[in-house]
Amino acid sequence: MHRTITAILSALSLSASCLAGEGSLTVSEIFCNMPDSIMPYMYPSQRKELIDIKRIEPDSIASCNTTLGIVSLTRLSDDILTLQLSDNSRIEIGRLDDDHFLFITTYGAPLQESRCTVYNKDWSDRRTLNLEEFDIPTPTDSTETIEEIVSNAEFILVSATITDNPQELCIRYNIPLMYSDDKQTYEKHRLQRNVKWNGKTFN
Repeated sequence: MHRTITAILSALSLSASCLAGEGSLTVSEIFCNMPDSIMPYMYPSQRKELIDIKRIEPDSIASCNTTLGIVSLTRLSDDILTLQLSDNSRIEIGRLDDDHFLFITTYGAPLQESRCTVYNKDWSDRRTLNLEEFDIPTPTDSTETIEEIVSNAEFILVSATITDNPQELCIRYNIPLMYSDDKQTYEKHRLQRNVKWNGKTFN
């Protein structure tokens, strides 16, 4: 009972700060204060409602009906937020520091591709990360077959997700249109790397 009351008070406090645009910089407040131009299919009141539900029932998946369809808030902490837009697309927000946060849009199935943008805290400045600039790692048990598969790939899809650390990004390299044998071999050596925020960019 005490936990429920505390959660409700916390949600009410968050709602007030979202509406006022004040308080500490959490991803909840960033999400609530997001310009409509970035997410035109979701009203500010719906974003606030999702946050309130998730705060009151942390183990639940908060959902609402938007012009895009059913949107669900699946992960929420002070520093990380994940919004599932559909089975094939999601949005992630990670708090990098007091002045910056990361906004990731991921789409595609079964292979995914992501777009990552670093914004300042009031959404007035942005910088897009070029995920292809990060070198593809070589597995410690790499074989000539893996190297050949990568070198022969017509193109590589790069996806990213925020780890449990909001300042750390896991980058995955996905190769479409592979032969069945090559696909099985590649799946055993899933290529990915983690990069961290250094205050200016990821490396």
